[in-house]
Amino acid sequence: MTDLYTRFDGRIARKTWWIGALVLFVALLVIGVVLSRLFGDGLFGRLLGLVVGLGALYPAAALASKRLHDRGKPMMPRVALFFGPGAILTIFDTFGIGYTPVQGPDGQVYMSGGFLIALFGILALATAIWALVELGLLRGDPQPNAYGAPPA
Repeated sequence: MTDLYTRFDGRIARKTWWIGALVLFVALLVIGVVLSRLFGDGLFGRLLGLVVGLGALYPAAALASKRLHDRGKPMMPRVALFFGPGAILTIFDTFGIGYTPVQGPDGQVYMSGGFLIALFGILALATAIWALVELGLLRGDPQPNAYGAPPA
């Protein structure tokens, strides 16, 4: 099972991808909640979240590459397109790029706004939908391809 998240070669079926993606999602959700409870939403907490999120790109890319291989497609550029807008949006969020400080009743809050946040938000959503369709819904090659035999 660890090869699922650490190696970029081979092929996996849709069911294996869904299970792997769900395990990764739940693990990141738990880590995110724990970090949020321990460190709050200050800069240090956001930086830790960024490090965890960027660190999760490796196992997510390994999972996606195997699924793309099952469909007979190379890893790049699709993996970069699937994860790039979301990673950029996370970096913007971590450092407050595109956010405006506003004085609220409980102190200063940051309001999202501006063209960059909207653009990368829409791009992140669109590529997430594309990735779900490409990786989780479309069938793999039934025959051996350049990446190996079909998964059992």
